Amino acid sequence: MNNFKILLMIFEIIFCMNTDGIVSLPGHLQFKNFNHILNFSSYEISSECKNAMKRLKTLAEKFDFTALKILDASAKIGSGLLNGNVNHYGDYDLCIDAKSDQLQGKYCLADIQFHFHDSLNQYRNLLMAHEPYKNKFDDVPHITPKSSNIFWAVCMPSACSHHDLELAIKSAIDKNFGKYIKSIELAVKEENCQVAKDESVMNNLSLGTKLTIGIFGLILLASCLSTLYDSSTSGNENRNELFLAFSIRRNFNEIISTEVNNKEIGTLNGIRFINTILILLCHKCMEIHYHPIANKTALTDLFQAFFSVPLRACYLSTEVFLMMSGLLTTYILIGKLNRGQNVGVFREIIARYFRFTPPVIAIILFCAYIFPIIGRGPIWPILIESQAKICRANGWRNILMIQNWFNFEDMCMYNLHHIGTDFMLFLVSIILIIKLHKYPRFNILVFAFIAIASNTARFYIVYTHELNTYVRYGASIENLKATCNEMYAIPLYRFPCYIFGILMGYILRNHTLMTLTPRTLKLGWILSTYGLIITAFISYINNFHSEPLLTALFASVAPLTFCMFFSWIILLSHNGFKNFLTNFFEIKYFKITTSLSYGIYLVQFLIFNYNAAVARVPITFSFYHNMFDLNEFVLIITAALLITLFVELPFENLRKKIFDTKSTSHNYKLNVSKMK
Repeated sequence: MNNFKILLMIFEIIFCMNTDGIVSLPGHLQFKNFNHILNFSSYEISSECKNAMKRLKTLAEKFDFTALKILDASAKIGSGLLNGNVNHYGDYDLCIDAKSDQLQGKYCLADIQFHFHDSLNQYRNLLMAHEPYKNKFDDVPHITPKSSNIFWAVCMPSACSHHDLELAIKSAIDKNFGKYIKSIELAVKEENCQVAKDESVMNNLSLGTKLTIGIFGLILLASCLSTLYDSSTSGNENRNELFLAFSIRRNFNEIISTEVNNKEIGTLNGIRFINTILILLCHKCMEIHYHPIANKTALTDLFQAFFSVPLRACYLSTEVFLMMSGLLTTYILIGKLNRGQNVGVFREIIARYFRFTPPVIAIILFCAYIFPIIGRGPIWPILIESQAKICRANGWRNILMIQNWFNFEDMCMYNLHHIGTDFMLFLVSIILIIKLHKYPRFNILVFAFIAIASNTARFYIVYTHELNTYVRYGASIENLKATCNEMYAIPLYRFPCYIFGILMGYILRNHTLMTLTPRTLKLGWILSTYGLIITAFISYINNFHSEPLLTALFASVAPLTFCMFFSWIILLSHNGFKNFLTNFFEIKYFKITTSLSYGIYLVQFLIFNYNAAVARVPITFSFYHNMFDLNEFVLIITAALLITLFVELPFENLRKKIFDTKSTSHNYKLNVSKMK
């Protein structure tokens, strides 16, 4: 118990502020040793800050409202420390709005990591809620949350710099409790200190912001004019299709259409829906750690539960999307070749590039120039402004589809890495897919060799570098980052499931109405079901053990067994063998989610990050309430609808017109980019 008292005192001295000792107030209202004291009287503190702190003291003694706001807005020690409730943002708005002729509040977020002596380690483990993610102090926070760090807000006069606050905290710790702490890492970064923005700043927008607003304004104008043209020429068979490309009415009807023709692979809509939900929940499971949580140990307990395995194995769902991408690409190209159509490699590459790019450009422009100015919050600089800076500097890489050549931490909207992976796999495979039509046996062997070589390389890199594609309980952020940079974002290691899909697409196109005996059906169900069980088992074992062999097996075997289950469903449905599973995946309403899936993929992190960046107070975690946040999902669907309605479909219509693709392949809602 004495050790815990010491711990409480350490927290109190770190996160409370004073000028030079006692702040005397009239009568019985005295702040004795104002919260024990951050030492702003140290000789290293700037003279401007010392004078501001003295002025704060003087005004506080006179009950000046602005001074009291500044004193009150800093984070205070609350209950639930041993339940992981250690991240406190104070009163952000109270601090930011504290402004007068003599004082202005500055809100700073201190980033702290303790390393206690052995006698206090048990308490540190509870304070950090058992560290569901283990991070180094200087790990980049905008990619993954830092569960080993404490974020604590301090409100101080604006004359004090971030460096002054950092010195004050260090000085107080060293002077009073240095003997209890083995080491401490502390940073108060300039970008994590905020003051009230001058109203004129909003009127002084950057050139990039003005151009972005202008581009979005032109798109909106084109949509309105196209919609008017659509309404005024309704029923006219000779109207210009090019002028209808941006029609809101026409594109909205396409989005909500549930019509599925016989030539479509209907089960893909359901498979896409299921895996989209799994990826959303997986990303949500990580993003929620950015929020201050009063009962963070409850969230940590979720990481140890068996039912949480699918929420942390989203790597498998991304492999399913790669499988479907290869399947649909092959299905469409082989279909064209079977009908005697000419397939130009360069033409297909350009068409595919222009299919991906317009929504990507729109979302990058929004993230870089619009997003930073539409809100504010305690960790707004960490999640929103830092990502905007990266997008302004490196967004061109995404437009050229070369973002995968660079590290995750330098990637604009790192979730867009999948577009780069998919596009690179397409570039490598398209010639072989065309050759597959003419020389099937030889090219099947070539594809098999590439898949085996890629999977062997994946096993080797994961095993030797001890990477982990599963978000394991207690996972190291450094290890997850290394996994992304060395394997996950590298197309070389992502061939197996893509080629699995290529071969499936060839079978579906050239071997329809296959005859499957009852014995074959039984064997197929056994293999596919056991594949799913093996996937779940390997995933669950990885939750608690990080042996290189297990992680390498998960990275190389689990994706194939997972894809095998969905491939079996597709094969059965396509050949007329119906059951409750195939009927479920063929529900026609899943086609609406297919129409929105690319938009969902693009906007999900924007919504997650926005909600985390504006959070002011700790939440009480509840699985169903927080993981299935209806308001958040509605925002994601709404944002996806907007980018689909105003950007994706209009530019897709233009692309079709420009490339004059009259084949029936475009009657399918099969674009691979809608799967991530």
